[in-house]
Amino acid sequence: MRTRAELVGALQQARAEYCLLETPSGGWALVVSALGARVLGAGVDELNAFWVSPSLEGCLEGRDWNAGGQRTWLAPELGPLGFFGTGESDWAVPPELDPGAYRLQEADRRSARCRGQCRLRSADGTEYRLEIERRVEVLDSAGARSGTGTVQLRLRHSLRNTGDRPIPARVGLWGIVQIPSSPEGSLLLPDAPLRPYFGELPPSWVRREAGRLVLRTAPARRYKVGQHPMGTEAVIAHHRPEAGLLVRMCCPSSPAGPYLDGPPSEAPGDALQAYNSPLTGDEAFCELECHAPAPHLEPGAESGAELEIEILRA
Repeated sequence: MRTRAELVGALQQARAEYCLLETPSGGWALVVSALGARVLGAGVDELNAFWVSPSLEGCLEGRDWNAGGQRTWLAPELGPLGFFGTGESDWAVPPELDPGAYRLQEADRRSARCRGQCRLRSADGTEYRLEIERRVEVLDSAGARSGTGTVQLRLRHSLRNTGDRPIPARVGLWGIVQIPSSPEGSLLLPDAPLRPYFGELPPSWVRREAGRLVLRTAPARRYKVGQHPMGTEAVIAHHRPEAGLLVRMCCPSSPAGPYLDGPPSEAPGDALQAYNSPLTGDEAFCELECHAPAPHLEPGAESGAELEIEILRA
């Protein structure tokens, strides 16, 4: 985990475009247009609640993509319509998407808006011409006003079809937050069936508590699970007791919506997903993931989705 000062220093040294957003009570978020318009870090005071790659300098130099923080990706990931390959054997991150070619459009002390143009090909060869916009706002939540140390991020990402052909529900917005999984923590999800991607989790890594599912996060264990959309809101959180941090992400949910990303050969897709990486040490992270239904986009049409992230220091 890096502090706000360390992150700003690394960005300044690399001469990377970024914007530091702050609230009166000490909340902050660091938006880096040079790295996929990520929220690279966020928190209260100096403490960063998000995972940042120990190889951040390599990301800033274009030698790696996974800088960390919160980012926008597109679904589906794999399969014939996938943007990252047909399967795990040919999985690759398209540089047009991450880091992309984002530019800071406007900013003040509390909000920033970035926009990027990209041309992507799915695994079946279909080309998409898209514009992705990300707007981030920081604000004090009720907890900050009562002195418990919280900050809230409101994010809106949107997708515009800049091509000359309709896109019939083949591209979905995907919001991902990366959190350190060392020291150990817990992912909190609704008490609903889990769909595993890489085999079943060991029983000792899943428990039910207070009407929710609690999944262990720790280094060196790879897993991914998903959940179908339920109700009008999807909520996922991560708790790290040793760090005294809770990160909670929520987004609208549409049970009838066309969600595109799910385990191979299974449909419909998932609204919520959780991932734990197989890495160790400072490289170990887990992910909170929210999907939006895929829109039908005529040429020039735009569709957006909203996310809320709350960071609480206990």
